[in-house]
Amino acid sequence: PAVPAVVHAICKPSDTHKAVEELMSTTFVSDVDASTLAILCPVLSRGLREKQALHKRSACIVIQNMSRLVNSPAAVEPFGPLLVPDLKKVVENVQFDEMRDVALAALQTLTKALGHASVEEAMASVMAE
Repeated sequence: PAVPAVVHAICKPSDTHKAVEELMSTTFVSDVDASTLAILCPVLSRGLREKQALHKRSACIVIQNMSRLVNSPAAVEPFGPLLVPDLKKVVENVQFDEMRDVALAALQTLTKALGHASVEEAMASVMAE
């Protein structure tokens, strides 16, 4: 049910939050592969750059949930440069502790999915590309 909203958000960026909200209500139960990430990551990256902190929080929750189901670091590797810096900015700049914690948890889960031992290692890898 979230696919039409995601496709619509790709075509109309102003509807990014609606797509992220649809993804929030989606239960990820099977492995998340590179093709799924190719569709979702641009929308999620845009969600992390929304003005409202609650919208950023929603994107962080979706990223954390989907990152748990990535079986291969190779599947998520192309999207690290897109998501890791944006997540790090949210962690560093959001004013609310609870939202910062959600963003940090998403960043740590994504870091693990990328096969890195630490956020710093993931950032170094992303910046090297």
